[in-house]
Amino acid sequence: MQARAVNVAVSLVYLAAFLHIYEAYLSKAHAYTGLYYAPFAVWELAFVFACTAIVSAFLPLQLNRPSGITLWLMHVFVVVPALAMSFMIGSAASTHYIAPLLTLCAAMIINLVVAQLPLRGEPTEPFVPDRRMTAFFLAAWALVTVVLVVRFASIMSFAGIDDIYYQRSLASDRGFDGAISYARTYYTYVLSPALIILGLMRRQWLVVGLGVAGQIISYTIDASKISLILPMVIFGVYFAQSRGFRSTYLYTGALAGLVGVCSMLTDRSALIRYMVDVMVLRSIAIPGQTFTQYYDLFSAKGYTWWSHVRGLNLFIPPPASFANDGDWPVLGVIVGRYFYTWTADVNVNANPFSGEGVAAAGPLGVLVIGVVMAAWLRFFDYTSRGWNTMFTVMAVTPTAMALTNAHLSTVLVSFGGAFWTLMLMFYRPLPAARPRGLPRVAKARSR
Repeated sequence: MQARAVNVAVSLVYLAAFLHIYEAYLSKAHAYTGLYYAPFAVWELAFVFACTAIVSAFLPLQLNRPSGITLWLMHVFVVVPALAMSFMIGSAASTHYIAPLLTLCAAMIINLVVAQLPLRGEPTEPFVPDRRMTAFFLAAWALVTVVLVVRFASIMSFAGIDDIYYQRSLASDRGFDGAISYARTYYTYVLSPALIILGLMRRQWLVVGLGVAGQIISYTIDASKISLILPMVIFGVYFAQSRGFRSTYLYTGALAGLVGVCSMLTDRSALIRYMVDVMVLRSIAIPGQTFTQYYDLFSAKGYTWWSHVRGLNLFIPPPASFANDGDWPVLGVIVGRYFYTWTADVNVNANPFSGEGVAAAGPLGVLVIGVVMAAWLRFFDYTSRGWNTMFTVMAVTPTAMALTNAHLSTVLVSFGGAFWTLMLMFYRPLPAARPRGLPRVAKARSR
């Protein structure tokens, strides 16, 4: 009970830190993106803090399962910022957002409860990655690296924050679709991260370096901020897990501290502002912002009823408002066209609660996609039972990061969700002693 109270307290500190940097920096420097600031009414502030406290009371005490790290990321990158911003950035009266926000909290609680149910059959000697796995990922990484460099060499550039959308348009003009699109997403979310993870697990620093290089290559192609963030997140998770720091409040507290420090340093230099824009604006504020944007648009124009999901579109027609829309069924482009009229070709990707939740069926849609996500995460935990805990938590982290900014159906197909589920289910390392250099995972500590 005490640990859950600490989870609540630290989550509220994180919420307060985010509200401070939102008012002091984000709403001033990036108001043109729709991140407006307005003072809260007393009841609004009480609603936001109460909802955050209730959801955080259900957080797992330790992040020692794939579902745990996934839901923690959804909590801090989607749920808390959505609660913090919706009343300020929404185009309707605040009461219009009470139902979707309450169902967002309910969907998260469903996921958190299901994720903490007991799992039977945990082995006493968990599987650890072997040389065959490392060789497989190295070969796949090398092949895709060659393909991507040959295809995009003429446009590769380390874009600044103001040139991100221009760099993405260059990548799109080079034919960023079909098989190339799948190759790039797997390169960023599966292959390069896998090299970093396997290299860390086996203390093979050259392999780690190749994985980091892959993330830099990915960023120079389409300026996706996640390419730079993922290595830092993986290193952070590895550091915490390998030293037994798995208590959830430690992760939330570290993020709250980072946001708090950022809020005090944004006027110091352009480099610090760039890091804040990458870590706070694009990783936290924008994923939370999409919940309100998607609800505003589709509650007014017509819910999709999941007609935008491949496969379901064979049976469900699109809403009348979008039946003849040339951008259908790419909801992110439609939302970008509607909210970002000052620029072109903006694809506002969104998490499942936004794209397959409120856009699909309003508050009801949030509950439906919440149940579906809970089922997948439960199955993922089941398939990972026989594996080293530190490995599975790190392996799912890039996919979990993608889930904060992409639909669940897309994450399963394009960002490694189904890949890792099947890999952990069917791949079994060769029987051998602990690989040389493999770190022993420390017992969990909660200092």
